Amino acid sequence: MKHPLRLISILFLVTLLLACDGDTFPFNLPPTLTVSEATDIYRKGATISGTYTKANDKVGIETFGLYYATNSMLGDADSILATTEELQAGSYTITLNNLTPATTYYYATFASSGFSIVKSDIKQFRTSDTTEPKLGEVATSNITRTSFDVSSSILDDGGSDITIRGFLVREAPSDISSLGFEDRQVRVENNVDFNTTISDLTPGSRYAVCAYAMSAKAYGFSEIKYVSTANQNEPVVSSTTASTTSVAHELLVTASVVDEGTSPVTERGFVYSTDMLEPTLDNTKVVAQGNNESFTATLKDLSSTQKYYIRAYAKSNDGIGYGDVLAYNEADYVQQPSLSVVLARLTTTAHEIQVTASAAERTYAITEHGFVYSTDTQNPTVENKNTSVNATGNNSSFTATISNLSSTVTTYIRAYVKTSYGYSYGETLSFKESDYVQQPSVSTVTAKPTTNAHEIQVTASVTERTYAITERGFVYSTDTQTPTVENKNTSVKATGNNSSFTATISSLSSSATTYIRAYVKTSFGYTYGETFHFKEMDYVQQPSVSVVIARLTTTAHEIQVTASAAERTYAITERGFVYSTDTQTPTVENKNTSVKATGNNSSFTATISNLSSSTITYIRAYVKTSYGYTYGETLAYMEMDYVQQPTVSSISAYTTEMENILFVTASVTQQGTYTVTERGFVYSTDTQAPSAESNRKVLATGTNQSFTASLTDLDQNQTNYIRAYVRTSAGDVYGETFTYNSKDFPALITKSATNILESSVQLNASINSKNSQISQYGFVWSNTNSVPTIRDKTTFSTILVGENLASNLSGLTGNTTYYYRAYAKHAKGVSYGAVMQFTTLLVQQASLSGVTISNISFKTATFNANVTALNNGTLTDAGFVYSTSPNPTTSDKRLSLGVTTSLSTICSSLAANTTYFIRAYATNEKGTAYGAQATFTTKKEGSIDHDGYDDSVIDLDK
Repeated sequence: MKHPLRLISILFLVTLLLACDGDTFPFNLPPTLTVSEATDIYRKGATISGTYTKANDKVGIETFGLYYATNSMLGDADSILATTEELQAGSYTITLNNLTPATTYYYATFASSGFSIVKSDIKQFRTSDTTEPKLGEVATSNITRTSFDVSSSILDDGGSDITIRGFLVREAPSDISSLGFEDRQVRVENNVDFNTTISDLTPGSRYAVCAYAMSAKAYGFSEIKYVSTANQNEPVVSSTTASTTSVAHELLVTASVVDEGTSPVTERGFVYSTDMLEPTLDNTKVVAQGNNESFTATLKDLSSTQKYYIRAYAKSNDGIGYGDVLAYNEADYVQQPSLSVVLARLTTTAHEIQVTASAAERTYAITEHGFVYSTDTQNPTVENKNTSVNATGNNSSFTATISNLSSTVTTYIRAYVKTSYGYSYGETLSFKESDYVQQPSVSTVTAKPTTNAHEIQVTASVTERTYAITERGFVYSTDTQTPTVENKNTSVKATGNNSSFTATISSLSSSATTYIRAYVKTSFGYTYGETFHFKEMDYVQQPSVSVVIARLTTTAHEIQVTASAAERTYAITERGFVYSTDTQTPTVENKNTSVKATGNNSSFTATISNLSSSTITYIRAYVKTSYGYTYGETLAYMEMDYVQQPTVSSISAYTTEMENILFVTASVTQQGTYTVTERGFVYSTDTQAPSAESNRKVLATGTNQSFTASLTDLDQNQTNYIRAYVRTSAGDVYGETFTYNSKDFPALITKSATNILESSVQLNASINSKNSQISQYGFVWSNTNSVPTIRDKTTFSTILVGENLASNLSGLTGNTTYYYRAYAKHAKGVSYGAVMQFTTLLVQQASLSGVTISNISFKTATFNANVTALNNGTLTDAGFVYSTSPNPTTSDKRLSLGVTTSLSTICSSLAANTTYFIRAYATNEKGTAYGAQATFTTKKEGSIDHDGYDDSVIDLDK
């Protein structure tokens, strides 16, 4: 367990030892502590010894042990206490386990009186990082003439899994330095227990035995232990097992005869002593009851403070055999009861508590329950004559009442129980009455004005705790922020209950802050809530008034104004608007012009007339309550800000081959307040901002979205300034000025199309760039729009030779009329050539004549035909197809003659006396066409042809 290490700067432990009497030599000298260097260090453990020597008999030592930690100051150190026997002896040896490999540890012995601690010098050791296993000592038992049991343990596997383990044994009349794998090996196969029996031994012989373990990295050995087998004649006795009885200072012991020897056993029993480590029949003996398999005896009247050495014996005519020695200390066998920490709760009587605890009974019955307490010592005991009180109840829960406790001093309380072995105590409860008495919790005051001026209603609540509330109320002051009833500040008692209590406070100042606290009273006195700061003006809520919303009426210099208000503490009795051209915050009180409104709080309205068209008028909405006027934010109104004129776009323009005409287009980008009644363009060579009143103008056709006109009387040798305009009842609005000079616009001439095919064409034009900065040129074209523009399909010119440009179009539709013209984009807009058109070719399948057949024999015939029309297509193949079935195609027998329109051939692979169907064919990009079908029948084999030869004899094809 962890202990806070209380380092002391002096060696004297005033609270550890007895104080000096008069001027005698002081008795409070500390004990002398020593600690050894660590031994048997391995990866996870080490062995350490330590001692203490008391300065004199007045020194009281309650605990003695070892601190160890991984930091040199032993901060947050672990501790191990010496056993009762080691504490009495003043020395101990401890083996530390489960340490971290390759880590430095610091350690020191300590002694404590229960109040203060003294420690030895701090020493250190470092655990190893070796990989060999570390094994515990070998233990032997049940030694017979030919066998004995052995056991060990693996303290540290060396960081790798153990693969083999067991014991090495060799007969050794004298001590030997080591055992090896050349000696007898007895493996332990199971992975749970490290024990086995070594048998087939020689009676009356001495053996050396050690444990070993092997891992994947290394192997390790325990220290050698020597054991002698029993002689051939005397009985062999087992180790003794012991258990307590229900009688104090009494022990039940049991053993068995492992091997009777050569003669029958005549007596069995146990011998024991407090002096002899190996007692014999010369010491105290008890003859046992039972047989060789199990014999038992009860040892009585044992001392509770002495250690006993006990072993079983068996007697025969051939000798006496003894078992292993059992070291018995009654404290190790007797389990004292365990007690819980004390639970305490207040009673209805002041300075009195009820305490409760529980206990778990162990070896002996509990005969008394109670509590012991003190204000002087933190560990009170009945033996030290501290105040105690007997409890009622049972082990599960026993209770007592402790009265007359101090309200300010800590009382230390422990539960205790008594058995035949004495008293046992629980952990200490530190009790201070103020920590247990819960005062009520009082809420902060909430307040609201009443219908009377300078008066509020205050409300609070309270949560009752330990004691009943006898009075509730409020205390207030304008002088102190924490008023109290005890300080004679003004107070008023409240009505209601703990959930909500209320009072009315009158005659409050309208400008000074009043500090108010809720209070309650119990038998323990007054308890207060947090201070509430009250200032009347903070609680009277004036109405909120919105910003004025204004809109034009149909009358000039007149607007309709609207606002809204939210009623708060008091009712609104009047609504209206106040306005001025002189002050930005007009008020009714300052005699600014005002007009009352109609409507309600949600929306009230008035009309303000005769406003200036060029001067700002400042307008505020107002409402009136019994507390006066409240105003909204100011609206700064100027008529021109509310009348919205339309906005007109920039001009887009283009020219054609007729350079004396400029086509212009514009649009209304924002409609404005009033309707547009006229659209057009104004232009001049004298002013850069022409107007409709003084310059030339032309009315446009179209809509607000797009209106267009053609300017035909422009001066071609000067710069013309052109603006689009629209007219409303509020006047004319103009767009930005567009400048035009014919020399800044290129001249384009659209020429006839060439290479007209079914899906492609070449467009041609010429271009004179003049002074223009052309950014793009080419052709616009469409098969639906007879006057194409750049909004239609556009192709950039890819061929420019001098002023001539050309562009190839593909992907066209056959037998379709297309409209096209050249265009050029430049800094001033777009220029076009004249619109021209072309019609793509209609490509069809070829046309063919019928087949003429001549010179028919039994296996040959001559065919003739013509491709009569190509129909704008490109011929790729032509010839004849024939079959014994009607309407032959190229999938039947075919005579291909290539690209030719005059078709003639002799077919020599016909069958005799067979009727054939034949057609001429021609293939172009539209597919394969066929001529009219003809039919003929070959002659029979052996018939005489018109040439006078027998075709069955003469083959004309050879």
